[in-house]
Amino acid sequence: MEIKKSKWIKNLRWSAVLLAFMVMFTACDEEDYTYILEEDSNPPSAAYSYVLDGLAVSFTNESEDAISYLWDFGDGSSSTDETGVAHTYSTKGKFTATLTVSDGNGVSDVYSEEIAVGFPLASFTYVVDKKIVTFTNTSANASSYLWDFGDGNTSTEENPTHTYADVDEYTVTLTAIDGTDENTASATFMTAAKLEAIILDWDHNVNNGGWNTVHCSIANSSDSYDLDDTDGKSSKLNDDDNASGDGDHVYQVVAVSPGEDYNLSFWVYQKHVGGTDGETGAIVGTIETVVNGGADRGVVLGTISTTATANKIWNNFNGDFNTGANSEVVIRLYYDYDLRATGQVEARVDYVEMN
Repeated sequence: MEIKKSKWIKNLRWSAVLLAFMVMFTACDEEDYTYILEEDSNPPSAAYSYVLDGLAVSFTNESEDAISYLWDFGDGSSSTDETGVAHTYSTKGKFTATLTVSDGNGVSDVYSEEIAVGFPLASFTYVVDKKIVTFTNTSANASSYLWDFGDGNTSTEENPTHTYADVDEYTVTLTAIDGTDENTASATFMTAAKLEAIILDWDHNVNNGGWNTVHCSIANSSDSYDLDDTDGKSSKLNDDDNASGDGDHVYQVVAVSPGEDYNLSFWVYQKHVGGTDGETGAIVGTIETVVNGGADRGVVLGTISTTATANKIWNNFNGDFNTGANSEVVIRLYYDYDLRATGQVEARVDYVEMN
């Protein structure tokens, strides 16, 4: 009986081992099966984009997890191309283009979109240069155009350029028209102001760090020599003992916006010893291109010549100029001996501004 009992115990032990092995095998088998399901769990997804060019349409396949493709262009034509196709319709119209995709497990997906072929399609690009905006019309299938610049102004030009009065945000809308059919496109942008021209030491300006000087000095005598009557300071310019041509002058380089209009303004006080009021003024202001940091004369972009003034009276002179292709200009004020009034011995300059 004991021997039989031992055999039974031994058989029971082997049965337990076999059962454990079967459990492990089953667990592994289930684990493998679960892994396979996760690997194949993504169904196919159909998608495409397209670009219109007249009656021609270029389709780009953007589908995922698919191995077969069927294009139906809605006009009786089809294709099985994978990457995409270029299809040309024979007539103007609206067609439903359908892409059907499938994977290897028999699962499929469908994407459709109505495409208006041959109808006007509005589009444009633009370049903002301060308050001037240049528009390039890239519309298709249109015979006329209507621009709304967002500031109350419109245009029917194909490629207009528009100048805005203010620095602000504007939404521009282009309507592309072909007979009774039309399409619109819009864009929003911000115009910018031209660069502020900063003239250093524009009040009693010489030798305060902003201006470069040639022989001129600061007058510190009577308050009448100062435009705002506070400290008697202004730029004193005279003929520098020249019998003709340029005498004293001051200059400085100023940063500006290219292609912009600016105004240079300055005040002149002309002192006569004898002579007659009403003769030509001797101070000349020029705006020039920068050569050698302004020390040498550049190309003149603008000239402001002073006219005759009463003796010992401040008068304002100003003039407009365009900066051309320059991002810096030289502002130069000088005493021209050949323009001086009879008996004039000097002139003073103050309050130089540019805007």
